[in-house]
Amino acid sequence: MKTYFARNLKFRLIASIGLVAALGTMIMALVAYGQVRFYQNQLWENILLTSIANSRQSIEDWVRDQRQMLEQTALQPAIRQQAYTLATADPDLPRWQMAADTLRTRLTLIQDNAPQLLEIALLSSHDGQILISTTVKNENRPFPFPAVYSNGRQGTYISGILRDLRGQPQLIIATPVYHISGQRVGILIFRLSLNQLTERFHDELLTISDGYIFLTDRNRLPLGGRHPLYTVGVNYALRQKNGVSQYLNADGDKVLGAYNYLPSLQAALVAEVPYSTLMQQANRTGLVLVVSGLALLGLLLALGAIGGQLLLAPIETLVNGMESVANGDLQVRLPVTNQEDELGILAQRFNQMVAELESLYHALEDQQKSYVMLFDEAPDGIVILSADQKIHNANRGWFTLLQTTEVSQVFQQPITRFFHISDQSWELLHKQGTLRLRGHLHRLGGDKLPVDVRCKIISSGLIQMIFTDISDQYNLEKLMRQQQIQLERQVQQRTAELQMANQELEAFTYSVSHDLRAPLRAINGYLNIFLETYGNRLDDQGKSLLEKVQASARRLTDLIRHLLTISRLGRTAMRILPISAEDLQTMIEGIIQEAQLENPAYQKAEIQVQTLLPCRADPALLRQVFQNLIGNALKFSSNIPAPRVEIGSFSGLDGPGYYVHDNGVGFDPAYADKLFAPFQRLHGEAFPGHGAGLAIVHRIVRRHGGRIWAESQPGQGATFYFTIAEGAET
Repeated sequence: MKTYFARNLKFRLIASIGLVAALGTMIMALVAYGQVRFYQNQLWENILLTSIANSRQSIEDWVRDQRQMLEQTALQPAIRQQAYTLATADPDLPRWQMAADTLRTRLTLIQDNAPQLLEIALLSSHDGQILISTTVKNENRPFPFPAVYSNGRQGTYISGILRDLRGQPQLIIATPVYHISGQRVGILIFRLSLNQLTERFHDELLTISDGYIFLTDRNRLPLGGRHPLYTVGVNYALRQKNGVSQYLNADGDKVLGAYNYLPSLQAALVAEVPYSTLMQQANRTGLVLVVSGLALLGLLLALGAIGGQLLLAPIETLVNGMESVANGDLQVRLPVTNQEDELGILAQRFNQMVAELESLYHALEDQQKSYVMLFDEAPDGIVILSADQKIHNANRGWFTLLQTTEVSQVFQQPITRFFHISDQSWELLHKQGTLRLRGHLHRLGGDKLPVDVRCKIISSGLIQMIFTDISDQYNLEKLMRQQQIQLERQVQQRTAELQMANQELEAFTYSVSHDLRAPLRAINGYLNIFLETYGNRLDDQGKSLLEKVQASARRLTDLIRHLLTISRLGRTAMRILPISAEDLQTMIEGIIQEAQLENPAYQKAEIQVQTLLPCRADPALLRQVFQNLIGNALKFSSNIPAPRVEIGSFSGLDGPGYYVHDNGVGFDPAYADKLFAPFQRLHGEAFPGHGAGLAIVHRIVRRHGGRIWAESQPGQGATFYFTIAEGAET
């Protein structure tokens, strides 16, 4: 029976209800006692809230006074002029030393009249070096709190509570000093003792017996203390919650505490009163009410106390533990009085769950700290873009690459302001998830930096871009190109005979091709005369054979014509002229119109011409390149339902680049090396042509010092890229 009673919660609940019913005669007394406690609790809550509000106002007034004193000091004309001299003059000059002595004297006088000031110093606005200080031994040293220096350059900054090497609390306020011309010439700082703050709230609770107020920093250390306080009031205040509640203080005693967060000090202000003190009057009233019924209900009261202890105490402990966990206290553990009943098992499971949560929390916290450290200390520039392609976050390496520290000029700016990315590259990134690019980073100063960029979509639409400085590699490649040019010049004399032989070979090819055209014209003419004169005497097979001979002759004529064109490209001098973006636009529009007039089937194609970069090239030869590439794009996409062609440009490392993209039949990339060989065709007789167009394009691009390549997959269209060297002159 005893085991059943100990392990069955339902039985204990029924027994407890019976005990509560037996105590019906005490209901009125308990209600009255509860009302007294309630109103007593409300009274003290109001007193605590008023006390902590007055203390907070007093502290904030003190901080505001110190800030105003600092800002007024920074606006004094004499201090501004002397700071300007220190910032601009040579330290070896007598007027610099005179300005330093005068400014040090002024600052010392201000400190002597303000006992709360531990130190007044002027920092260099360039590197945070202490130029002048009322503590002379600190001069010519770096300021030990970089965050105060970096934030103080932007405007008045309050550090929150800091600790010196002895653990003494202090407050640092920094503000920039500007010359009358508007130039920032330094950062003025006040280092303040916080000992006076205790005088601003100790008097607030004189009317409360055993009451006290304390102020803790962000690390939960109270003023004058060396051990952190992990009470509910401190935890709530540091989470920027304001209010009042009951909880256990640092000594484990139950208190009524009011808590408030001070943003200016980044600190928690907590007022606590022992709960036993607050409830003395209520307890005396309750004692009178309870004693009046003790004679009649003594036995039932004892049984009710036992029942309440059996049921309510474990449940209350469990509820308090769950509330503490919900408030962020992962160090709470429930006592396990009985490992066999339901509440004991529940307490064990609760303790196990909280331990696992605490372990997971610390692991996540360590992981987050490691990520933040790796992100900020990475040597490359790392940028996090939002979904609208604006800069959401960036590390120190990014600002180093841009050669700036101005956050406002970087954050929420579109990435295209610093690095150009085409729409096609964005589409490819969203399709693949990763992308690698090369180009130039446009610094705020106007110069360009060669960079290698790795792009990756990380989560929730955010994009990570890692910029690597490749200026050394770029300069090395440029030096290698220059050395290659020098080497070519050195061996030019030795290759003169080979060049002459090539010229003679081209002349021979041209002569042979030219001389072959006359016999072919004669063959075509005789075949036409033969068909017109004797065609009616031949049967169908004879006519078919003669027509095939005639078609072969015409094809040979076309091949000779293309061979002459290729040969002529190597013998014709180029006229390198500047070609503007408008001229390129007009040239391409004319090519498109001519192609559509020549073949009406091309009129159904959707053709997009993006903004084009200007270049220096031979206009006639460049027109031949675009004419052949656009013609191929229209031809190889003409058999699909919705043909589309796009012409655009990009910035290459060796000069402006251009591309022609279509959504046609494409080709197998395994045969890409045969694209630019003369008379090579990847699609057989499915499309008209002789295979000379891309060979002509390849020779023209090479003559301009550029390069040409193609990317494609069967059935997914093709994209042809080519560049024009900036220094092309031959």
